[in-house]
Amino acid sequence: MIRWFADLPIERKLRVVIMVPAIAVFAVAMIAHVAMNLLHLRADLQWSAARVARVTGVNTIDALRLGDEKAALQAIGALRDEWLVGDAEVLAASGRTLATYHRRDNTAHLEAAAASNAAVIPGAASTVDSQHPQVILHGSRLHVRATIERNGQVLGLVQIVVPLAGIGYGLGAAL
Repeated sequence: MIRWFADLPIERKLRVVIMVPAIAVFAVAMIAHVAMNLLHLRADLQWSAARVARVTGVNTIDALRLGDEKAALQAIGALRDEWLVGDAEVLAASGRTLATYHRRDNTAHLEAAAASNAAVIPGAASTVDSQHPQVILHGSRLHVRATIERNGQVLGLVQIVVPLAGIGYGLGAAL
């Protein structure tokens, strides 16, 4: 196996000795770069999901509590401006779906009896850490869940589905 190397002229041996470690270092650097971009993507998704919960989630639930379905639809419909949202659901603290948004159709929808399901449940606890939304990969989609809170009280959850194709442009730029 080493015989081919021994038979090379000195000029080619130097090329091999210089190029092989350089290629190895380059490969390690690229792997580290991609890994760091994935970590940053995860942090960006968590930050965006928490912001959606603080703004859209709270506004949707408040509008439903006040009986203003038009304002609730407007609040959930504002997700069309969010880069990460493919589909989204606003869930009450009880786990019932209150409102949904689908980017594919660009539609916002309120569930039947959403206003009555939006009531605050005293002492409700979230299954998701309010500081660190969950990011879970299911097939070709990322599912992000963030707690909707106001003044330390859990109002519900926001579930966001992010298609990997939607964030592909960011990964392509990273490579």
